[in-house]
Amino acid sequence: IVAHMMPDLPNMDYQRDIDQFKEFFENPAFRTDGLKIYPTLVIRGTGLYELWKTGRYKSYPPSDLVELISNILGMVPPWTRVY
Repeated sequence: IVAHMMPDLPNMDYQRDIDQFKEFFENPAFRTDGLKIYPTLVIRGTGLYELWKTGRYKSYPPSDLVELISNILGMVPPWTRVY
């Protein structure tokens, strides 16, 4: 099984994203063989775009996103392949 995770969603913050990945990696119910990480992307014509356009959604600055992904990759257990 390959899990697909998306950090930086609306109503989340950096610490909640970290906590979500900790739970994902530490809870035996979620022991997947693989992981794909898709940082949230704002695309014109979507509901998220409208939230962003009206100031109700703000994505992480690039430096925070790089740090977040780095921290997540540091938590990946040895049995999980990252794609």
